[in-house]
Parts: sequence; C-alpha cells; structure tokens
Amino acid sequence: MADYVEVLPDPGRALSQLFTYRLPARLADRVEPGSQVLVPFGPRTKEVEAVLEGGSILSEDALPLAAWIAERYLCELGEAIRLFIPHGGRYRIARSFRLTGEELPPSLRSHREARAVLQALQAAGKPVSHGALRRFLPAPRLSRLLQLLKSHQVIEETAALRPPAVRQRRVRLVAAADREAAERYCREAPKRAAKRVACLRATLQEGALPPAELARRAGVSASVVNALVKAGLLEVRWRTIRRTPWQEAGVEQPPPPTLTPEQQAAVEEIAAAVEEPRFASFLLFGVTASGKTEVFLRAIERVLANGRQAIVLMPEISLTAQAVSVYRARFGDRVAVLHSALSTGERWDEWERIRSGEASVVIGARSALFAPTGALGLIVVDEEHETSYKQEQAPR
Repeated sequence: MADYVEVLPDPGRALSQLFTYRLPARLADRVEPGSQVLVPFGPRTKEVEAVLEGGSILSEDALPLAAWIAERYLCELGEAIRLFIPHGGRYRIARSFRLTGEELPPSLRSHREARAVLQALQAAGKPVSHGALRRFLPAPRLSRLLQLLKSHQVIEETAALRPPAVRQRRVRLVAAADREAAERYCREAPKRAAKRVACLRATLQEGALPPAELARRAGVSASVVNALVKAGLLEVRWRTIRRTPWQEAGVEQPPPPTLTPEQQAAVEEIAAAVEEPRFASFLLFGVTASGKTEVFLRAIERVLANGRQAIVLMPEISLTAQAVSVYRARFGDRVAVLHSALSTGERWDEWERIRSGEASVVIGARSALFAPTGALGLIVVDEEHETSYKQEQAPR
C-alpha cells in the first residue's frame, strides 16, 4: 500500500492548504514531519520527487509550534512557519541527477536523446546538474525525458536548497597533502630544494595557511608554494569564514560584581527551575541600574552549565546593539545576534551558528524568539512592558 504525505507548498508564503502527495518507497526512510521536499504542482495526486538536502532549517518542534501559533493567533499556517525561516532567506533549488545502475528498458534503447543523457551521466561519474544537461535538450523536453527515465528507475534525482542571496565567504588555504610524505621529503630532499623544504616545514608547524602567508613565513616566493601544490606535496583547502555583526575588537571582561542578597535569591530561584528542568515564569522587578542585567547573566551561566541555550529579547534594535558588548564580555563568541538590521549574509551565518550549537546565547528583537535553538533553557524578555513586542501583522 502506497504511503501519502501532506505538503505545504512554499511555506514562505501565506498558504493555508495542504496538498496530498504519494511518497515513493525509495524516499520513505528519508521523510519525517518537517522535511522539505521537491514536488510538482498541478491537478491530480502526484509523487514526491526528492527530499531536499540542506533543507532541515526547521527545528524538531517548529512544525507543531507553528500549527499551534496558526490556531491560537488566527493566521495561515504558512505565515506561522515563516517565523522559523531566516528572514531574507529566499531559496533556490539545485537539482542534479545520477545513474542508479538499472538497465535501460528495451523500449528506450533506441531513444537517441535518452542515450545521450545517460552517456553524459556515465561519463561524469557523479551527479550532474539540471543546468548542465540542458545542452542536450530544451528545458521542457529535458524535463519530460528526465521524468521518463526516473519512472523507469534508470536515474535518480537529488535536490538541495541554496540560499541565493547569501554567498559564503571562503578563504583559500594550503596544507601538507600527506604529513608523512612531507616529513620524508624534508629529510631526503637535496640542498637545491631548500626553499621547498622551508615551505613544507612551515606548513607542518603552522598548519593550513593562506598561500601568501605561507610564502611570507617560509621566506619564499609564491611560485615555490604553487610548485609544491602541482607536485602534490601541498593541497588546497577552502575554509568558510562566517560574517559577524559586531566589531572584531577585543571585548574587555571586567570581573563580575558581587550580588546583593535579593539578586542572589532571584538567580537561585531561576536556576532551580533550569536545573530540574521545569517550566516556570518569573517577573524580575527593579529600577534602572538596580542590577537586573547581572541577574540575567548569572542565570544564563547556569543555563550554559547545564548544556542549554538562552534567548535574550530586547524591545528595540538599538538596545540590542548596546547589549551585545555586555553579553560578549561575559560569554564571548558564544553570543549570536538576530535582528532586522543585519545583512542577509550576517543573518544567515548567525542562524547557522545557533542551529549548530556553536552559539549558546541569542540576543535580538522579537523575531529572535524563533531562533533554531535545539536545547533552549531560558528566555529573557527584557523590558517586557514595551509595546514594541506587539506585532501588528499576522501572526499578531
């Protein structure tokens, strides 16, 4: 008996209707609630074509929470799901195809265009993008042919999400391709290869470095580095550099002040709920400069000690910027920032740091509430009486 799934097309838009799709057996073990899939859109029940790789941008509890928000705040399910997707993260789908190893059926063996596509896939030896296959056929005919080949299980499709407006910042590095081979070369190389030896010793000592930096440290020219790459003794690596929405200047870490008895009592009550763990809400009242922020910081320290994450909400972006230095002074690079003034690239990088667990403390305006924290232990709503926490557009 075939399995069926309900799909919400393009959850970034305010759509309310779920559509039923047949789930093929080959994808059954790869689909779960919240998975992102590639589907055709049109009349009659159709089949899920692929599971989107890199598409797990929703945390495990996002889907039931979005459904609750849609019902509680009277909005469309698509509007609620949109809260959990990085703002500005409009995605494109990168499709590719590869051979399955199945024989071409007799009915297609004389099909010239089918043979051309299959030969291209075989020659590549790896998945080939949809765009690369367009040189064989116009897009409509190619799509029909690929669908035909998939129906005979001769090829299979993979698809991945790509954020179009976000380009990864990457730096080119070189490092020893094989440490033992590099050490052996340094021992056995003739005297005329002294510059190459100096270069290899530098990378063995320092690790992966940008080519220009390696040449500088070894006291050689760039051509020596390039020659070692061509010889296979050095290999090129790429490292992704994440954008940071703050200045890189060092953050001073003053010693934490001594808590008053009232502050200590507040920290202990919050910490007790965190450590059980159980849900509890607390109202922390105090005039300006009475030390509320220090109570937040101490409570977050307890949260982090328990392997959890914390979200600190601010009513205004300007206050968020001021708070970053305070929280970074205590928690360093474990702090992430989310608000609408970030560039798309900064927002995406911060989102990824939070989702991966690299960032444990999230500071931001109200939208930061939906950051992909996998182990949330504390939410601080600073100045919770401020009206800017109210949202005028759906969900309200």
